Parts: sequence; C-alpha cells; structure tokens
Amino acid sequence: MTRQPTSPSSDRVLTSHPRGAALTSCLTLTDVMRVAQEATRAHQEFIPVAALTTTGGSSYAELLLRVRGHLRLTTIGVFRDVSESQLRAHISVALSVRASELGLA
Repeated sequence: MTRQPTSPSSDRVLTSHPRGAALTSCLTLTDVMRVAQEATRAHQEFIPVAALTTTGGSSYAELLLRVRGHLRLTTIGVFRDVSESQLRAHISVALSVRASELGLA
C-alpha cells in the first residue's frame, strides 16, 4: 500500500511497510542502491538512483532520483527490512505512481 504525499506539490512517495514482511535484519545500503538502480532502469522516465539517505539505525531510507530530461529531483521512501524482491516491487510501484503524478506515464 502506498501513502499519498502530505501535499499535492510534494515530491515524495512514501512506500508503506508491508505488513508481516519484516525481516530480522536489514538490507545493506549497498544492496538497496543496487536493487533501486536495477528497478529504475525499467522506468525510462527516471535516471538511475542519484543518492540514498537513511537515518541512524533506521530501516527506512530515501532514494533520490532525477527525472529524465528535467532538472527536477524526486524522492521515494523505502524500508530496508524486506527481501530484495519486495524492495524491487515497492520501488517499481512507487516509480509508476511518481511518473503518473508528474504526467510522464
């Protein structure tokens, strides 16, 4: 399930944590970056991940992406305590939502 941004002008898409999908350990930031870059390649509207941020000790991370052909940046929130396949699916859905919101799809 994806929560909507808090304001219409927000450039954030927060991907909610899948219920019951939490793992005992988190994917590393390197793993998240790799999976995100793989998932982003399937969405031609976006240039592969430019940056990844997280807060200390948190399973939550934000991916910073550039919109192809624009100077605009956008972020997508993800959780790291899921499997690679779940992360890839969440990123794919979030990218589709973001492309639709930006009128790119």
